[in-house]
Amino acid sequence: MSRTKIKALSIFFAIFTIISLIFLAYATQLPTEEVTTNTLCNYTQDGTYDYIAALGSNLIYSNKSTLGPGEGIVYISITKYIDITFTYTFESDLNANTTIRYTASEFVVTSRWTRQTYSIPLKTIVNTSNETSFQFSIPPITIRSMDTLVGSINSEIGVSTGNYNITIVTTAALNAETEAGTINEQFTASLPLGIERGATEGDIVSIGNLQTTKTGEITQTETTYYDWVKNQQYASYITSATALIGLAICAFFYIQTKPPITPATSEKLIQELTEPYQDIIVEAAQEQTPQGQTTITTKTLEDLVKIADTLTKPIVHFQKPPTPENKEPTDIFYVLDDITRYEYNITPSKIKAAEHISEESEENR
Repeated sequence: MSRTKIKALSIFFAIFTIISLIFLAYATQLPTEEVTTNTLCNYTQDGTYDYIAALGSNLIYSNKSTLGPGEGIVYISITKYIDITFTYTFESDLNANTTIRYTASEFVVTSRWTRQTYSIPLKTIVNTSNETSFQFSIPPITIRSMDTLVGSINSEIGVSTGNYNITIVTTAALNAETEAGTINEQFTASLPLGIERGATEGDIVSIGNLQTTKTGEITQTETTYYDWVKNQQYASYITSATALIGLAICAFFYIQTKPPITPATSEKLIQELTEPYQDIIVEAAQEQTPQGQTTITTKTLEDLVKIADTLTKPIVHFQKPPTPENKEPTDIFYVLDDITRYEYNITPSKIKAAEHISEESEENR
């Protein structure tokens, strides 16, 4: 095959390689699978505290006898007791065989100690429906009796704790079996009642968040595999490998079919290189190497010509024959100045390479 055809094939495979690599980059970025999550059942747990503060005679609320949520500040001095109820509701999109085990406790919490003052023993609710609920009440909380308890314990241990909290904690363990799956969760709702004397509003009972809500869902994960993406990726691997192999083979044969430099070609290249400087170049039968000689190598023949002009010395040309290590002749040009030798070496292949670079530069311009 001629060198021209090989060059054309090399260009073809180079373009083919670029296109196949773009295709490879595109194909490898495509997802081979897609994961989707479907909701099979939504559910909600809601726990809500409610309270009624029984009031004594008062002017601030015009002798109103009770206060509920949002009806006003609960002042300690006019409050006889506080009734608290708790309601829990479990709701789901699907019917469920539901079992709920719950308990509740009341604590007095100070900065130095905590004391449980009441508890509801563990109870169980069983129901088959999409909604299950329960409700209970805490015995009335009397601020005066709580103050007495706090004072007594503080006196026993020798501390002064100031303000304190009455905290109610309800815990429910939920087990609900639906056709979509089983729900096992723990639900906790807390209500702090702060006994605050000297607050900005006065001596008050601050009541925390009354409602706690927790939502959840039963889901199903599905994975969809895209076989066509896999096929595209395999095809991109094959085309890229084929293109690269073809390009490598063409490049190999292009290099192998490079015409050798014959002695006649070598001599012609040297003549073309030295033609402008024939007047100052002399041919030597053999190379002179004075003892103690210092050799300085120049980058180009033009640099050596400048040195020869400056020193008013001729340029000596000597050609070394090919050797097993270097299979082409080496042309040596040098200028002798006492024991200093200015030298420029060139081979035919270097001349051809320089001409090729020069031609490419001209084309780019």
